[in-house]
Amino acid sequence: MPYPLRRVADREGLSSLLNDARKNHVLTVGHSDVFIQRGGMVNFRRNGSGIRMQINERQAKRANLRLNARLLSVAELVDNDGRLIVRETAKKEGGN
Repeated sequence: MPYPLRRVADREGLSSLLNDARKNHVLTVGHSDVFIQRGGMVNFRRNGSGIRMQINERQAKRANLRLNARLLSVAELVDNDGRLIVRETAKKEGGN
């Protein structure tokens, strides 16, 4: 099932806009240093010469959105502060 998509580029009123989007089950995508910390779900950031996708799965779940497992597997999973989350599969591969 396709989800509505709203791209947010302006920092002014960002938290309020993201809160409204979450209540209306809208996937939010951005590309700023503060997007995830303000409640965004998907953020793109520069990584050297490339671009990395960060996903805050907790925010998506709060909006009752389910993200594809393949999408999650290629993204950096981050918490509400933008810190990288260690994946369970990485822990298992390390022998723990």
